[in-house]
This record gives sequence, structure tokens and C-alpha cells, in this order.
Amino acid sequence: MRKKPSAARTHGAPATRKRAGKGARRPTAPAARKAMARRPAAPAAPAARNAAAVPRDRAPFVPGGYPLRDLVGWELRQWAGDDGRDPASLSRLRAAAGLPDVPYNWSHGRPRPGVKPVTDAALLSIYRRALALPIRRGFPFTEPDDLEGIRSLRPAAETRRYPIPREDGWLYDRLLGAWLGRCAGCTLGGPAEQWRPDTRASLKRYLLATSPLEWPITNYMPEESPCDVKIVWKRDATRERLAYVPADDDLTHTVIAQIALGEVQSPGEFRSIHLARTWYRFMPYVVTAGGASMLALRNLLIRYPAGLIAHGPAADADGAVDWPWVAAHSNPFREDIDGAIRADSYAYAAPGQPELAASLAWQDVRVSSVKTGIYCCMFYAAMIAAAFALDDPLAVVEAGRAEIPASSRLYAAIGQVIEICRRYQFRGECFEQVLQAIYETFGDDDCGTPNNMATIVAAVLLGDRDFEKVITFCVMGGFDSDSTAATAGSVAGAMLGAARLPEKWTRPLRDTLQGQIIGYHPIAVSECARRSLEIATRFGALG
Repeated sequence: MRKKPSAARTHGAPATRKRAGKGARRPTAPAARKAMARRPAAPAAPAARNAAAVPRDRAPFVPGGYPLRDLVGWELRQWAGDDGRDPASLSRLRAAAGLPDVPYNWSHGRPRPGVKPVTDAALLSIYRRALALPIRRGFPFTEPDDLEGIRSLRPAAETRRYPIPREDGWLYDRLLGAWLGRCAGCTLGGPAEQWRPDTRASLKRYLLATSPLEWPITNYMPEESPCDVKIVWKRDATRERLAYVPADDDLTHTVIAQIALGEVQSPGEFRSIHLARTWYRFMPYVVTAGGASMLALRNLLIRYPAGLIAHGPAADADGAVDWPWVAAHSNPFREDIDGAIRADSYAYAAPGQPELAASLAWQDVRVSSVKTGIYCCMFYAAMIAAAFALDDPLAVVEAGRAEIPASSRLYAAIGQVIEICRRYQFRGECFEQVLQAIYETFGDDDCGTPNNMATIVAAVLLGDRDFEKVITFCVMGGFDSDSTAATAGSVAGAMLGAARLPEKWTRPLRDTLQGQIIGYHPIAVSECARRSLEIATRFGALG
């Protein structure tokens, strides 16, 4: 989903120990006791759960898997001041860092030719100056991060809960449809993800070189193409090899959220600390696949003792954590789509209840994201929750949009996408023209929130409950193709239910998910849906 972190060893990683060989001589028990007696006594460690957090101003700067130059570059590109900071100030800081004065992506990570290398100390100073830039006067948006503030700025809505049939068989079919839709969309878009930032052009060249009948997309990716574009990883997601849902961070985060929700008996009990505890217990650092999730986990690790996170009453532990700092500290991805990919399980826990789904998603996404990053996760969760109850794609999108501030950039961007689609009368055959308008309006940042969101919304609106159109439109749109198709597939699957999904997309998955998490690798997709049904029922979805 996200730009992969550097393969260099992470600071603080434990050295590997060589295991004693089979024939190695071991000391006898008396000898071992004597040896231990000669060792100086270790200082007594304080109780882990009572250890204090590191003060905010003393928390270290740890790159967390990324070169410092990349973190600075991503910070300085934040949509060139779209977040309210002065674009001219950001431009001057880019020049001071020796970076090209253009929106930053992978291809712009190298210093400009002829520029003297900038030291790490200077880069860190530039980074801190960028963070300290104030919001410019006249910035037309108001964007709180707290749930109360977000709710106070939502547009009026006739209802924030829609009735669904009180039948567990009906709900299970819809939940299985959502899970299968997410899995199918993610699997379809997975191979194309590696061709960023030129996903769309590379994908089209790859498929058309195979056969003119491959575009528009009508099947999973072929493993080979005679052109210069190659599938290097995620080959198990190609039609020739597909025998399960391949591992992917977009699906792993859906699993993690389900595990976290399983820790509570009612939705009102769920807190951000439940997600943090689940991360600590189940999620290897590299499985985050980089981005906001990885850096938020890093921030928890460098500032808070494990015992503080892992033990004690959830409400007390949740209140002891400075969540805004965890989300923002040296995290240039805090408004990207990394948090939004974690939305789906919260919708599955609250089918027909977009307000509840959005509030559950907020407890998750505030751990790693701010502003647009928070709102996008809430929007996706609310939209998917509404899809369980509503048949009209536009009504589904509007129900999701109603759960974020009307004063935000994202709210305005969703409105722009709707108007673009309306301009073409929501006709699926106009997808190419709609996509071109999306590129012109929102740019081509592969992990940016507005353009990826726009692709999902356009696919839902123009696909008009045709599952194949919805997921293929997303992948043909480019950008972060596995993430967009996964979310749109979840919306379409929730609207249709498993029984109405085309077998050409579900049968090759063989009801098997490689979730990368203990207890979910492998697991039946149907079992994931059954667990979602348990949580939704416990949370009152069936009355």
C-alpha cells in the first residue's frame, strides 16, 4: 500500500543470537549456579506498568525505517501547502534542504544536481521549522481532530442510522460479501501497485501488450506480458497462480481492527488503546508496510513503556497516552491514505450505522493521522456501513460524507468528485473522461488522500452496483490500486451480499486469506465474516 521503508536495520533492533550446536557442551547445574553467583546483581527494574512515559520534549527523533532526507522531503511536499501552511515558506525550506521545488515523490528524493549535501543536523532543523509554520491567514477550512469538534461541524442529516433486516442469515451474507469484495479488489489491484508512480500507464501497456481484449480489465492480472513491464512481486495474485487471497497490508489492517474490536463487549467501550495493544501483541513492525501506521507504532515504542500500553484498565491507559503527539511526531504521512485503509472492520461492526462506524474508526485512525487522514477513514467507514442498508450509490456516498466536517478540504473534495460524475451523468462508459478530470483536479500523488478517495467514489458512482465495474474502474484508475479497489469492493460487496457477487471474482480466492497475523494466516474468509457477525450482533446491529 505504502512506500516501503529502507531495508537498513532499524535502530534498536536486537542482535541475533547464535544457537548452541547440537553437540555443544552445556554446563552442569552446579557449575551454572556458581557462574551465576559470580555475576554482579542486575539493578532492580521498576514495575513495567508503572514506568513513566518519556516527556514530549525529550522524545528522540528516530527515522523508523526511512532515511531522514525522505521524511523531510515528504513533510515539505504536504500537497505544497494544501494543509494551510504558506507554500512560499515550504518552497524556501525545500531549497534549503537541497530538494527539487516540486511536489515530492520517489523520483524526487535525490538532491538537485550541483547542490552541496545537507547534513542530518541541518535536515532535522529544516524539518522542525516546517512543522512550526503557522496556518496562513485566510485559509478557508476549519479542521479539528477531536471527535466532539468533528461532530460539531458535520452537515445536518435526516438520519445517521438506517434500518437493516433483523436476520443473522441476511447480515452474514452481506458481511461475507463485504469481506469477499475487499479481498477480490485488493487481489486484483495488488500486482499493479508495484508500478507506482506510473501505475495507470504501466498497467495499460502491460495488458494491451498481452491482448487488446485485456483492456478494459475483465479478469485478474495475467502473470506475463511481452512488454517491458514485469510483475516482480505479488505474482501469487495473478490468474495463473491464484489459489488464495495473498497477504497484503490493506487486509492485515482489517484483521487487526477485527481483533481489537473483539476485546470489548460494547461499542462505547472501544478506545484507541485497544488498537495500540493489538498492534503490540500481534503486528510485526514491517507488516505495517510503512507510512503513518509504522511511524505511529514507532512513536508508541520510543515514548511509552510497553507495560503502560499493555496493562491496566483501558480507560486509564488510554488517557495516559498523548495521542495527537503519537500521530504527528516526525510523521509526514499523517494526512495520507495509510489510516484510511484501516476503516472497513469498523463498518462491519456497525452495519447500517454510519455515525457509529465513523466514531469507532476515529478511535483507530487518530493514533496515526490528523485532519484529512482522520476524515477519510471516518468517511470510508461510514460509507461502507451505509452500504449495508442503502441501494443508491450516491446516497451511500452522501451518508459517508455526512460524518465528516463540512468545513474540511475532504468534504469539499468529495463534492467535487460527485459534480465531476454528475457532469457525465454517472455513466460507466464515461469513466476515462471522469478519471482524466480527477487527475486534472487532484493530481497524481500515488498515496495522496484526495485522488485515491476520488477514484473510489467515482468507481462506486459510475459502477452503479456492478461489482466488476466497481473494482476494475479503481484498478484502471492507477494510484494505490490495491487500496482503492479493496475499499470500493467492500462497498459493493456490502450492497450486494456474497450470493450476488460474480463467481469469476470470488471462486479463485478459495475462501482462504493469508492475513499475516497469528490465527489469521491462513483463515477462511467466511470465518472472518462470521467473526464480524459476532461483533456486530454484540454491538446491537440486529436490535
